[in-house]
Amino acid sequence: MRLFHFFNSCFLISLITLSVDAQQYWLSSSTPTQQTLRTLFFTDALHGWAGGDSGVIIHTSNGGDSWQLQSSPVNNLILDIFFIDNQNGWALTWDLEPPIFGTIILHTTDGGDNWYSEPYPQDNIFLRTIFFFDVLDGWMAGEDGLFIHTQNGGLSWAAAPLDSSLFAQFPVIHMNFFNSQLGFACGGAFDVAGVVWRTTNSGQLWSAQGVSPEPIQHFWMFDSLHILGVGGDYEFGASILRTIDGGISWQYSLLPTFGIARAVSFRTIREGWAVLGLANKYIMTQDTGQSWQEYPTPDSTGVFDITFTDTLHGFTAGTEGKILRYNSFLITAPALLTPVNGANGVSITPTLSWQPLNDSETYQLQVSLLPDFSVLVINATDILHTFYSADSLSPQTTHYWKVRGVNSSGQSRWSEVRNFTTGSSVGIASDTEEIPASFHFFQNYPNPFNATTNFEYSLSLPSQVQIEIYDISGQKIETLLNRQFPAGTFRQQWYAENLAGGIYFIHFRVMSILDNSIRYQKTRKVLLLK
Repeated sequence: MRLFHFFNSCFLISLITLSVDAQQYWLSSSTPTQQTLRTLFFTDALHGWAGGDSGVIIHTSNGGDSWQLQSSPVNNLILDIFFIDNQNGWALTWDLEPPIFGTIILHTTDGGDNWYSEPYPQDNIFLRTIFFFDVLDGWMAGEDGLFIHTQNGGLSWAAAPLDSSLFAQFPVIHMNFFNSQLGFACGGAFDVAGVVWRTTNSGQLWSAQGVSPEPIQHFWMFDSLHILGVGGDYEFGASILRTIDGGISWQYSLLPTFGIARAVSFRTIREGWAVLGLANKYIMTQDTGQSWQEYPTPDSTGVFDITFTDTLHGFTAGTEGKILRYNSFLITAPALLTPVNGANGVSITPTLSWQPLNDSETYQLQVSLLPDFSVLVINATDILHTFYSADSLSPQTTHYWKVRGVNSSGQSRWSEVRNFTTGSSVGIASDTEEIPASFHFFQNYPNPFNATTNFEYSLSLPSQVQIEIYDISGQKIETLLNRQFPAGTFRQQWYAENLAGGIYFIHFRVMSILDNSIRYQKTRKVLLLK
């Protein structure tokens, strides 16, 4: 019989079910095991451990690019893993066969190269969750609401006092500390109650509070006041628990989705993800838990634990030895280079350039006459390089442009929107149709000049042409041209009205279209008068 049939604070949170495959957000990485992974822990974006069925423990030191199987001294399910740094860690399992009947504690001091096990000194004690502040000061908690404390690295353990609440002796599933004094734990029993424990005096007393009709499996602490928990059951679905006053009061909510939320982690203050175990799906919020979207997992993978080490690196552990990594490509964007934002007098055949984006296979570029991009003049896709040479834009017109990366998993975010205003027509071929006998870059005219000058160059073969502008300190300030031309003689105009007066260097380079080898290069010195 349930202790809680109805909560005045219980309400239904909105949920959107999306058919979009979570493969866009989460990418599988191979591991050396097929065992189901139930728990994971990362000390930073590179170093992490995962544990699961049959005592399996795996480790990565390169952010999940590869995993190594570690030698585990046990064959039972790894319930929890915790590390204080890249060397010192602990794990918990249960042994249900005599002569040991209770909790086994695993410990390593070398990052898991060697794991040592010893039984908890008292039989019939089953602990589920472990936390250490340092190599000496640690906590465990589990069945019957037991909280066990050590101050000597586990040489001895002492049970902490509980309050006299009706809920104090329910099973503890997860525990974490905000600081040395403030700690929380969660748990409960199915079809009976969900419970939250709180200590404000370094564990000298743990106070229990019934908060829901089903167990709370995990929680995330935003700060000392704002905490979000997850749980549920298969009958009523996933649930969300939150407090805004440090656990004095709690608000319990149901999600209309099948499954039990096993763990939750937030990538940003607003975006959080929870894993729903064998329901084979994630739920994701972008408004700090006010509403949630549902995503099926890639390959119908069951997922049991999740963590974000920062805004770019997230990991989940699941069935068949799978570790899924957050696809940070989707939340990054290229950084635009040239033209600079607000540039005036830009060539009507400008070269637009941007910085490379990690993991991008191609790029998409849009140029528009309006800032909302409702009127596109260029929508270029499958761009292989980090520049694009536009053809014949409208002269003396403001253009808006943006770029995003593309790979097999989807598209990145769009870059910032920049604008530039074109000048009059440039890049006009000379009157003569005679093919030049050699490559040449002529001195600009006029020189000195005020605001505008012209460069003429000749090409004896079809080539890739680059013209770059450098100031007197040697810093590149603009790529004036980067595109292919047929053989012939051409003229390029440079608008420098936004630059300070002084000496500038114009570097002209001709490259082979076939292999980008340099065929000719020349630097000219020019003087801008202001």
